[in-house]
Amino acid sequence: MENNNILSIIEEAFRVHANKVAIIQGDQKVLYSELDERSNQLANMLIESGVQKGDIVGILMERSIEMMTTIFAITKVGTAYLPLDPSYPKERLRSIFEDSKIKTLVSSTKDIYDAFEGKQFSLEEIDLSIFSKKSPEISVSGNDLAYVIYTSGSTGKPKGVAIEHGGLYNRLIWKQKAYPITSSDTLFFKTVYTFDVSVWEIFWWSMYGASVVLLPSGREQDVRLMFKLIDKHQINVIHFVPSVFRLFLEYLSIKEDASAVASLKYVFTSGEKLAISSVNTFNQFFKNLQGILINLYGPTEASIDVSHYAFREKEQDYTIAPIGKAISNIKLWILDNDLKDKNNGEEGELYISGIGLARNYVNNEELTNLKFVSLPNHGNIRAYKTGDIVYRDVTSLDICFVGRKDFQVKLRGLRVELADIEKQLKTIENIQETVVLMNEKNGNQFLYAFYKSNAALRENFIKEQLKTKLPIYMIPNKFVFKEQFPLLSSGKLDRKKLIDEL
Repeated sequence: MENNNILSIIEEAFRVHANKVAIIQGDQKVLYSELDERSNQLANMLIESGVQKGDIVGILMERSIEMMTTIFAITKVGTAYLPLDPSYPKERLRSIFEDSKIKTLVSSTKDIYDAFEGKQFSLEEIDLSIFSKKSPEISVSGNDLAYVIYTSGSTGKPKGVAIEHGGLYNRLIWKQKAYPITSSDTLFFKTVYTFDVSVWEIFWWSMYGASVVLLPSGREQDVRLMFKLIDKHQINVIHFVPSVFRLFLEYLSIKEDASAVASLKYVFTSGEKLAISSVNTFNQFFKNLQGILINLYGPTEASIDVSHYAFREKEQDYTIAPIGKAISNIKLWILDNDLKDKNNGEEGELYISGIGLARNYVNNEELTNLKFVSLPNHGNIRAYKTGDIVYRDVTSLDICFVGRKDFQVKLRGLRVELADIEKQLKTIENIQETVVLMNEKNGNQFLYAFYKSNAALRENFIKEQLKTKLPIYMIPNKFVFKEQFPLLSSGKLDRKKLIDEL
């Protein structure tokens, strides 16, 4: 799979579908030919500025046509893109800049980030008309980097996952075979682009001449707007984090009519454990419609998704929501602490091997060696240690997700290391010990921070301190002062009792 990459497929689609609408943002529409020319001009500008194949280029933008153009341009240069959220606190951005060692940053604003010391390019200030509209003559192989996405780290420092073209190609080609789209389809790009699901929302449609509608940034939980856009543009493919999927279904229940979203062909979910009640509610409303629900599973370290399960039978009530079976060229292993296979029906830790594995954690050999291991009982193949506890159903052989082995959680689909928040809390003056937990109430997820200090601190004070260090989604919903933490008889922290005391 050395030469497999998506660039040649995209270039061909740009040529074949030149006069077709590629991207829709509000009332603005961009043709494939326009996207091709604009991304080529930006790619040639980057090359003339010194960007070379194999580099990593940062992008600091909100979801927009300009953002899409920049990603395609970076891909055409043979470099990897690193998405950065403009809402991240400057300290968080600085940490990523230092860790990734990127030398080039592209933004859509004139503001200069003093946290970044390399070359900065603002699309508002660059005159791209002076650059060639022809695609750069650069070849890309499956071994070249496609993108780098930073996730929460247990040490309080984000970690960058480097994904190669071979893994991305495998993932997108599998998806097209399993759930094909055509040039008549319209997809929805609604995921925050620092979350890996966004990668297939960004690229998949462009490989097959389809169109994509962009959800405005910051509206990722606005199901009312989603309904409106699905109806207006007759969107066929959409992805939900299960917690937002529940909100979508609640709104559908209020309307008591699914006709406005009858165009949906594929509804994908991933990022969290899918509630079986959501599956049955979906099937109830879509019983007489074409749309099917597909549950996906996969960590950022394995090219987006590694397993899938389609709920094709709409006449039955499901009792569990499996994550299913492996996609093409991926193997899933359920092992015990000694890396020996668990029997079907037995719980164990999930390990992933195959073409989709990340190259490494950027500039972090120690963590790479810790999480990407050899499996001695399976020919010493390289595998990713997920930390997820699963089991394989005895009858169907589908894999079912149980929970985490550690204290990592998924909050509205975004990976959060609770230790990351705890570490930042401890940097606040007078806070001595901290424990952060996630709990669900009425289907909603909440983060709770428990802390010990000389005296109770004002909640707003703690929040303001954390806002300079953490993304907004990682700021706990509630802060609880404790004189002492409850302990088990073993002397370990009694986390259940902390939640029960709320």
